Amino acid sequence: MSGDLRRVHIHDESIYHDDSPKILALNDRVLVGTTGDRPMSIELFYDLSHENLANANANAVARKCRSWCRKYTNAETQLTIIIAGIADNGKPVIVSMSHRDGYKPQYQAVDPGRIEWQFSFAN
Repeated sequence: MSGDLRRVHIHDESIYHDDSPKILALNDRVLVGTTGDRPMSIELFYDLSHENLANANANAVARKCRSWCRKYTNAETQLTIIIAGIADNGKPVIVSMSHRDGYKPQYQAVDPGRIEWQFSFAN
C-alpha cells in the first residue's frame, strides 16, 4: 500500500501541505489507508491505534472501521477506507468501503504472487 502526504485546502487548491500521512500499519498483517475528510481520517487512525488490534486480521479491522464510521460520520462526511491484509481464511484480501454506499465493505480476493490494484482519491 502506498499513499502521499498531500492535503489540499478544500476551497483553494493552490493552498496545500505535504504533512498528512494517509496509511496506518496496524500490525504485521493489516494496513489501513484513507482518503477524503482528513479530520475524520485522523480520528479513525487515532481510535484504531488505541484499540487492541495487535492480532487482528483484515476482516476484523473492516468490521471495526464500518462500526466506527456508522457511529461517528454523518451525511456530509466524505471518507473512503481501503484495508489490505490477511483475511479470516488466511489469504490476502483488499477491503474497501466508502461514504458513497454507507460504508458497505467490498471484498477483493488477491491470489498469492499477484499484484492487485485499488485506488482512491478525494474530490
